Amino acid sequence: AVKAVKMTLEVCSLIEEKVQLDYSPEQVSGWLSTEKDIKISHERIYQHVWTDKQSMSRKGDCWDNAPTERFFCSLKYEQLNYGKFRSKESVKLSIIDYLAFYNGKRIHSKLSYQSPIQ
Repeated sequence: AVKAVKMTLEVCSLIEEKVQLDYSPEQVSGWLSTEKDIKISHERIYQHVWTDKQSMSRKGDCWDNAPTERFFCSLKYEQLNYGKFRSKESVKLSIIDYLAFYNGKRIHSKLSYQSPIQ
């Protein structure tokens, strides 16, 4: 018989182990049910994973994520939007080139519109 259990430390570590292996919440739920006789819904697993990944700032304060969001917005619109890539390797090389530009040559308002090299 399958038993419903609480989210114990052991269950949480089993979930996190599978999530790190890129299992979806549905796959984790199925694996726990068949392999460990533990019944936990994929919704509960999703809540557990999401709670672990949430921002550490106060409710309504999104500034901790702003630099990351700004970087990925720039990467998308300044680099990846303009080309078709034939392989994952060409995408990786394009991103590496953009990182060199973004970190070293791109002008920044915080540096009086100078590049970090200047």
